[in-house]
Amino acid sequence: MIRLDSVSAGAVRNLSFTIETGSAVKILFDSAEQKNPLSAALSGLRRPDAGHIVLLDQDIYELRGNDRLPVFERVGVVPEYGGLI
Repeated sequence: MIRLDSVSAGAVRNLSFTIETGSAVKILFDSAEQKNPLSAALSGLRRPDAGHIVLLDQDIYELRGNDRLPVFERVGVVPEYGGLI
């Protein structure tokens, strides 16, 4: 399960939603200004400006170092434009 609680990242403000385990979701935005900061926050690369991102019952920004590995090993992010090898 992935849950966003009042997340703000870049131009995205106060976003909340839940994605159940096993679901595939496509998130669409009008611009990269909205999409890029949120994608970075979801993948653990950038702390959101506000709110909490919970993956598998763990707030990903409360975890440190190797404690993050078991959580992120179970989540995949696919870039918008190919580039996968």
